[in-house]
Amino acid sequence: MERKWTILVVAAVVIAVILVVALVFFNGNNDGRSDKGPGHNEVWIKNLTFDPFNITISVNTTVTWTNLDGVSHTVTSDDVGLFDSGILSDGDTFQFTFVEEGQYFYACSIHPEMHGMVTVVA
Repeated sequence: MERKWTILVVAAVVIAVILVVALVFFNGNNDGRSDKGPGHNEVWIKNLTFDPFNITISVNTTVTWTNLDGVSHTVTSDDVGLFDSGILSDGDTFQFTFVEEGQYFYACSIHPEMHGMVTVVA
C-alpha cells in the first residue's frame, strides 16, 4: 500500500512540473511582452522597422523605444541634436520626452532605410 502512495505522489509531482513548464513555454513570448504589438507610447524596433511607424502622443509624453531585433540600431532625430539613443543592442531601450507640438522624424543611423515619426499634439 505504501508503494502505491509513493507512485501517486511522484506522478503528481511530475504532472505539476509538466504544467509549470507548459505555462512558461507556451504562454506567448517569455520577455513579458504581448504578441499583439507595442503598448501606449512605445515603439518596438523589430525586423528592421519601427513599429508603429508613426506614433501620436500628447505634449510632455515620454516615448520608449525597445530594440527587439537581433542586431543593433539607433533612434536618431532628423533634427540634429534633438535626440540620439546611441547604439541600442537587442533588448535595450531608449526614452525621450516630447515637450512641444509638432512632427518629429527619426531614423536608425546604422540602417538609414529605417524611418519613424512621432506626432505630438496638445
